[in-house]
Amino acid sequence: MKLVGVLLFLLANPLLANDARLDLDLPTNESESEKPIDKYEQAKEKLRQRWKEMEREEQRRKLASEEPSPKDTATKLEDAFMGAKQEEIEDLKAQLAEDDIRNNVLEVQVAPGIMYVESDSPYYYRDYRTYSPSLALSAKIWLSPYMGFHASYTTSTGADVVDDLNGSNQSIVSHEIFQYSLSRRKFLSAGSSFLEFSLDYKSYNFKVPSDSSYRANIKSNFYGFGFSYTDKIHHRLSKQWLIKLYMFGSESEDTVTTNFRSGELNKSYSVQIQRQWKYRINRKHSFFINLQYIFDTHIYEGQATPADPKTGSNLEGVDVDTSFGLFQLGYEWGS
Repeated sequence: MKLVGVLLFLLANPLLANDARLDLDLPTNESESEKPIDKYEQAKEKLRQRWKEMEREEQRRKLASEEPSPKDTATKLEDAFMGAKQEEIEDLKAQLAEDDIRNNVLEVQVAPGIMYVESDSPYYYRDYRTYSPSLALSAKIWLSPYMGFHASYTTSTGADVVDDLNGSNQSIVSHEIFQYSLSRRKFLSAGSSFLEFSLDYKSYNFKVPSDSSYRANIKSNFYGFGFSYTDKIHHRLSKQWLIKLYMFGSESEDTVTTNFRSGELNKSYSVQIQRQWKYRINRKHSFFINLQYIFDTHIYEGQATPADPKTGSNLEGVDVDTSFGLFQLGYEWGS
């Protein structure tokens, strides 16, 4: 009955009822009116941070997918070292005939011949000429039909030079040439010919007797590159043209009894040109003829000491030009 009485009282006083509804709907203080706005801003900030995290995660996944795996890196390095992809090498080998020289993994050459060396310089200690028999040994190891390593050794036998001022005394000397190359072949015309590019190192030693008065042990080193063209590799007779350019060189003079110096070395370079004719019996056996010319030059600065023993002149800016001419008849064995 009391509840019915309260309801009748409120209905009888509508203004009071409106005030009661206002008291129920409206916040009672200022801080409570700001709560919905704060919650909205906080929700926006959380959403913004989550979006940034998702973007960063997406970037990390993208970088991870682009970064090569260690296995991929190793495969690429192996392909570069072998000169081609493994699939390409296997496809080429499958197409080669049994007697194709590109099946060779090892090629060994022996070539006796004749060597002429002329060292041309205004400084008497570095001016001489020799003419003698020679012997060349070389080997090529083919890692694949495209990529190979080449090493060669050439020496004179029984060479001698004038070792006094009047030409009556001769000293036995030797010339040694070491060459190393990393080669890359590119086949042309369905494999009937190829170009070969190489990175090269060459060392030359001139050795004299321990009692030599007017000569010195000479050692020079060169770094460079080369390229060659070989045609008709499937025919009995093939020809090769080769050129090597050595742009970075050094030289040392190791005197024996007379302490002389050509000056301070300024620069050195070398050029090598070769023409070869090869008669092929089969993939394993070939004979060849080589004509080879090498030109080394060393440019010194400053004064040469002591004075030139033949003219008595004090020389400055001495140049030493050394030319090598080789004729070789050789045999090649391949496997």
